[in-house]
Amino acid sequence: MMINVLGFGLMGKQISALLYLSGCEVNIYSRNDINEKDFLRQVKILKKSLRDTREGKYVLYAELNELPNCTTIESVVEDITIKKEIYEKIRLNNNSLYLTNTSSYSPDEISSEILGMHFFNPISLGLIELSNNNVKQEELGDLSSLVSKFESLGYVVVDVNENRGYIGNYILFHEISSALKLVEKFGYGVEQINQVYSKLYDGRDIFFIIDLIGIDVSYKILSNLKEVDETIYMPKTLKKALERNILGRKNKTTIKSIIEDV
Repeated sequence: MMINVLGFGLMGKQISALLYLSGCEVNIYSRNDINEKDFLRQVKILKKSLRDTREGKYVLYAELNELPNCTTIESVVEDITIKKEIYEKIRLNNNSLYLTNTSSYSPDEISSEILGMHFFNPISLGLIELSNNNVKQEELGDLSSLVSKFESLGYVVVDVNENRGYIGNYILFHEISSALKLVEKFGYGVEQINQVYSKLYDGRDIFFIIDLIGIDVSYKILSNLKEVDETIYMPKTLKKALERNILGRKNKTTIKSIIEDV
């Protein structure tokens, strides 16, 4: 099965690696230079957590209009304007199944003709949310084949509606919002919150999760969710971190380093 992946950021490279290890021929596009070593490193890391892998092929592309007409998964920056633009451009030469990895927008907000396929970070979590309300009869075969490939690797694919956040991020980002509200409004510290949170959720560290997702991505997703849900609290901590170029694991920094200053 041949698949295009648009974007080679944090999620794009993981999605590309997963598809490659499922035996697909993966066409990887990025408007920025693609570091092939980064891709192969991601393949090596992911392979350790998967069962029954079968390496496929991969081709790197720098021009969008050179991609073949086949199933496409978009994983570019969480910016609705950019997502719409890239969709419109690829539709000039590609009329095949198109899926977006976003979960902080509804697929319908990009186009009424696309589906949502949301992968979690890290992708080895083994969970995918699928919003397929817009699937066409002629796309069912390709979609079924794609889902079967993921399931053969041990992934759970959950059907979801088209709400922003779907299920996973809707729950998680309410938790992130609440944890930072406890810091800013009620004066709690990192250790106090994690003492409770880790007991409730089997050792998880909510602040590590923010760093893992990326502080810039967390801020963007929370902003998008708040547009449709006024109950979400927008923490000043995230904006302050971005002003200091504290992005989380991607630049080896942590949200914890500035919480005392808020």
